[in-house]
Amino acid sequence: DWDIGVHGVRITFVMSSPLCPCSSTSYSATFLPEVMVEHKMSHEVAIGRLVRKAGYTGRRDEELVDSIDATRFQSSVKELSYDEFVQRSRNG
Repeated sequence: DWDIGVHGVRITFVMSSPLCPCSSTSYSATFLPEVMVEHKMSHEVAIGRLVRKAGYTGRRDEELVDSIDATRFQSSVKELSYDEFVQRSRNG
């Protein structure tokens, strides 16, 4: 399980082509932890938006949900002014 605001989420899934079952397409999308907080997403809404972000336009049903591989992760945000960036760049 993952906590909104603590974990980011990356989803991946593969769906068969409706035109040719021998062909499939891979999809993936990621949200950083702060994205879900800023947009006040629930777990369900976040997964739905990730599916759309991945470019999948088919039906969102149980088959799709069962095919999703979700990975949670943690990240951190650092700030650096442009002057600090330039100074660090010059110092190697």
